[in-house]
Amino acid sequence: MPDWPAFPVDAAHAAGSELVMLGYMIWPDSITPDSLLGWQPVPDERGWSARVGTFEQLRDAGMRDAEI
Repeated sequence: MPDWPAFPVDAAHAAGSELVMLGYMIWPDSITPDSLLGWQPVPDERGWSARVGTFEQLRDAGMRDAEI
């Protein structure tokens, strides 16, 4: 289990909100029990990453609710 205190939930939420303002969204299927709102720890580093896509990419993949 990742060390969630290393990346607070508020920071994960803020980072996701910033992505939305830039026209991206965390890929919905990346939000799993072992992620933090879709963010995954980067192995052997002090960092986090998330799979993202544009709203158009999400819609093209069949995720119709991917709209602002």
